[in-house]
Amino acid sequence: MATFGKIVAAVLITVVAVLTAGYLYVRNAVNHPNQYLPQAVAYLEQRTGKQIAIQRVKVQVWPVLRVQAFGVQVIDPRPFPPGDFLNIPEADMDVRWTPLLHHTLVLSTVTLKRPVINFINDPDGLWNFQNRPRPRQSAHRLALGRIEKLNIVDGRLLGSALIDPQDAPGPVVLDLKDFSASLRHIDFSTLSNGKQSHPIHGEFSAKAARFGVVHTTDLKSHLDLTATQLTFRQFQTKTHAGHAYGDFLIFYGQKKPSFSTTMHVDGIKIDYLLRQFRPGPPQMTGMLGAALNLSGVIEHTQNPLSGIHGTGTFAIHQGELPALNKDSKMQQLARFRTPNAKSLPVSAFSVFAGNVQLDNKQIASQRLNLDFYGIVLNGGGRFLEADDGMDYRATATIEKRQGFFMDLFARLFKDAEVKNGRIVFPLKITGTLNHPQIAVTD
Repeated sequence: MATFGKIVAAVLITVVAVLTAGYLYVRNAVNHPNQYLPQAVAYLEQRTGKQIAIQRVKVQVWPVLRVQAFGVQVIDPRPFPPGDFLNIPEADMDVRWTPLLHHTLVLSTVTLKRPVINFINDPDGLWNFQNRPRPRQSAHRLALGRIEKLNIVDGRLLGSALIDPQDAPGPVVLDLKDFSASLRHIDFSTLSNGKQSHPIHGEFSAKAARFGVVHTTDLKSHLDLTATQLTFRQFQTKTHAGHAYGDFLIFYGQKKPSFSTTMHVDGIKIDYLLRQFRPGPPQMTGMLGAALNLSGVIEHTQNPLSGIHGTGTFAIHQGELPALNKDSKMQQLARFRTPNAKSLPVSAFSVFAGNVQLDNKQIASQRLNLDFYGIVLNGGGRFLEADDGMDYRATATIEKRQGFFMDLFARLFKDAEVKNGRIVFPLKITGTLNHPQIAVTD
């Protein structure tokens, strides 16, 4: 019995010693976690293939295992200029205990506070978030698992491209300010090898967003993210006193990033929108509604329509074409307008509608309808954004029966005809938006 008692005592002493040592180790790790930062950063760099820096960490074990990281940086690789692809002032990570006991890191919730994400594209087609070539990984006992829920609070996302020949930083073409997002089921393995079998889904909102020269506010959208594509699905946003909604896709899994959108806009002030592309006096006013299908390459260019293709329909209500106020033909036509338009400028119209086809700096229309309050133009033509040139052909109809004034009108416009009691004549519109030229065709 004495021998048995000695064995039990030895076992108890050993257990107490192990528990004490374990407690002291855990307490030391919790109270002084920063001493393990170099090993943690080295592990993350090897597993992700990215250069990472973390200023300090804080660990909490109860009631949940929580790791707080401060000053997290994912640094841009060469040949990109010095900077960060990702900068996170504070990240909170809740770790699940059970998978950790099986050597797998599973994060139940990750919250990124005030992160700045800076996407940069190199002219050769590389992105700053893509992995650098890395040596063969050594075996690790701890495997990266997944993030069950990722929250982003008060973030900012920027998108730009380097410009040849010196790979100089280019202008920011995408800027999302004060954005928040909630993403679900992020698999570390698919992120690290760039082969996602399933998209990452979530919700997204931003107080302000800019794509090129188009500014919007109060953006809300469903979000789908893959290794090659970012989709703002069923987005809604306010812009230029109106609103827009639809789907917007950005493709970055190719040498030159591109976009595609199917969208509707309504109640937008056309003069404010046009000033974003070309400052100066308004070339057109009115309230715009449109349905558009557009796509193109995202690149640095002085021409807003460069590389953009698409089709759509539009209607502008209660507007003006101010440059027509000085046109002699419009001044002659003003006498044939409806009585309620007498106090309006000769350039005022009730509706301007039609279809459009965009093809690399050219806007063509097979069908246009322009109603100058009783003087209706129906036709088509094209507009060249590069030199602001126009070439349109139309048939003008005086909607009101003129009676006694028909002879007078025929003297003014020798090619006029009378159809169904209404005066009809052909028109040609050339010149530019600032200096249009209207003529009766032969």
